Amino acid sequence: MNALPSPGLFPEIETFIFTTDSTKLENYVRNAKGYIMLIEFGQLVGSAPDSMKSVDIDWYFAVTIARAADPANTDAIEEAIISSTSLDLCVNILKQMRLDDVEICHKRQNLESDVILSPVEPAMLLNNVGWTFTFKKNLDNIF
Repeated sequence: MNALPSPGLFPEIETFIFTTDSTKLENYVRNAKGYIMLIEFGQLVGSAPDSMKSVDIDWYFAVTIARAADPANTDAIEEAIISSTSLDLCVNILKQMRLDDVEICHKRQNLESDVILSPVEPAMLLNNVGWTFTFKKNLDNIF
């Protein structure tokens, strides 16, 4: 993958995960050291063709930043620190995406929709703590 960020951009993130295979995902998450970034490609929602035979399609994405808490640690402070750091990373990634949108993508507005931030449910991600942001991208007149 040539488009991954340079290591200096988000050095806290040690593992980048791009998969929909639940077995591979579990292995990546279980073996990760430090913070992970999980990219999920969601549903495509399209409109009926208009008179010009063009179709508008919205593509939904989710980005999760999380880290496993030490199961031996019974102190809630570690979980709060991981959660806070994950949220900060999400916000910084969103800021960088908006900068890239203007500087690299020539104002194509890849983040044109609202962004929703939600805490990760630890039971759903092998007891990792973190945050997920979701957004959609309109693939204008793709057909």
